[in-house]
Amino acid sequence: MQKINPRWTMGLGFLLFAVGDIWMSTISARDTSIAVIVAPLLIVGIGFAFSISSLTGVAVNTVPNHFAGMASGTTSLLRDFGFTLGPAVIGSIALSRAAAEIQSKVASTPALQKALEAFNAAPAHAPAAEKPALEAAVGAVNSGPLGANGVPATVKLPTGQTVPFNPLHDVAFTALDRAYALGYLVCGLSALFAALLVMLALGGTTHNTQLSAESLAEG
Repeated sequence: MQKINPRWTMGLGFLLFAVGDIWMSTISARDTSIAVIVAPLLIVGIGFAFSISSLTGVAVNTVPNHFAGMASGTTSLLRDFGFTLGPAVIGSIALSRAAAEIQSKVASTPALQKALEAFNAAPAHAPAAEKPALEAAVGAVNSGPLGANGVPATVKLPTGQTVPFNPLHDVAFTALDRAYALGYLVCGLSALFAALLVMLALGGTTHNTQLSAESLAEG
């Protein structure tokens, strides 16, 4: 029976990665339904299974028998390294993009500037009991996009009246939505490049583990 060339299964895995991530980049964070993300995440999961299993198989089957454990351990190490490095890089790209968008929006909107100045000055005019909470809110809003998005846009007073509070909440939410869409797009395009690289550049077919004098001696 003819064996499947591992570059096709690995390439298919990366291609499914690309499809799922690019699909995710089109979904707005304002859509809170879980149903809209099930299909793209399922596609990414299937792509992961194809690509990682093929990658491990290629690494193990292209070294002499006595190096199989080393090859397997190396692929596991690189996979875990990618799990750490990938989110850090994409998160940095997304948060930098969101911060720049918020800064640009504030700089181009005088009304937003005035609202932000009033918000930042609020702790100085607040009663002593409310001052720590207001200072914490101001600090969070000025800490970056995630902090600005985490403080609510409105608060309810003890009288039951709802009043505006954080002027940057909606701006930060929109900026983060667009920024993480860009992050998913970067992931998708990277996976697409990896798929093309694997299918065009990776040669050979699956075969038995290479034998050597050392591996035969160990047996």
